[in-house]
Amino acid sequence: MAEVVVERKSITAHVRRFLRNCLTGGIATAIYFAVYLPLFYWTPLSQSLADNAGLAVGAGVQFVGARYFVFRARQGALHKQIGGFVLAAAALSGFVLYERRAAEPMLELSFFSRPRFAMGSLGISVTFFAMFAMFFVLTQYLQYVKGYTPLTAGLAALPSAVTMIIVSPRAPRVVGKLGLGRAVPGGMVILATGLVLLSLAGRSTPYIWVAMCLVMTATGMGTVMPSLSAGILASVPMNKAGVGSAVNDTTREVGGAIGLAVVGSVVNSIYRSEVAGALTELPPALAEIARRNVGKAFQAVGQLAGTDPQAAGVLLGEVRQSFVDGMHTGLRVGALVVLVGAAVLAWRLRGVDVATDHVH
Repeated sequence: MAEVVVERKSITAHVRRFLRNCLTGGIATAIYFAVYLPLFYWTPLSQSLADNAGLAVGAGVQFVGARYFVFRARQGALHKQIGGFVLAAAALSGFVLYERRAAEPMLELSFFSRPRFAMGSLGISVTFFAMFAMFFVLTQYLQYVKGYTPLTAGLAALPSAVTMIIVSPRAPRVVGKLGLGRAVPGGMVILATGLVLLSLAGRSTPYIWVAMCLVMTATGMGTVMPSLSAGILASVPMNKAGVGSAVNDTTREVGGAIGLAVVGSVVNSIYRSEVAGALTELPPALAEIARRNVGKAFQAVGQLAGTDPQAAGVLLGEVRQSFVDGMHTGLRVGALVVLVGAAVLAWRLRGVDVATDHVH
């Protein structure tokens, strides 16, 4: 009887949370339609430039991608995952077809024929792929493997931020001396090298090694990002600067999301494979919890410690080592993606002159 009551309370809490989200979304949508949409019709400039249908199609693509690719396709059977990919691809294809035919498209796809715009978008996506994946793995490594508190783990990542603050303002000078086709791929190679070195970290690695790797990866990112972002904005006319800025932001978000998904999946897949042997002696319910991910495994260790401290200590060691094994491969996958991106950018940006490659 008590279990039924608890289950009903849990269902009620989920329903209330869902209704609150619906209410918040409804209010935000009402404000948008009441305030912003009339501007497209009452402002003369917006009447000639706004692609209202394209805006609606783009919003639909975002909804479909979020609903079926991010939330639905990552769960359930293989056919659901494949269906999510197919549906997201179909939505994106529809958006591209519409924008190619629109008289005033929201995003002129011809911009992607310009090397600095296309390669800037690719380079930013690849860089944020690696950066988001690295920090996703690093925070878990510092807390679950090294035993840092969340605050200490955050402070331990400061060398990356400080290095980028120092390096980024000096990136234009590096590009001026080496040229865009050398400076940007060179920065990405530095980033990839830092990821490979970080992938060598283990359970007993001192923090100074991690800090050195953070400095190296931040040096690469700080060299790359200003030049790529500037290239995107310099490739579009002044009246399309907002579009350039939006593409710059979107590539960051898309690259980061894909990096989290790909590297996170690699890390967790290897973790689950490696830790499986240590879970055979556990009760099935506890083993299922520990198998999900390293965070859940620590919950299982805490429960086991109350009845069998020695077994909990052994399980803790296996969990940490399994995660480290997954981290090694995940970071190397990220480094490989960055190196492939660096090769493409070195080829496509060869001979591009930063001083003359502007669209006014």
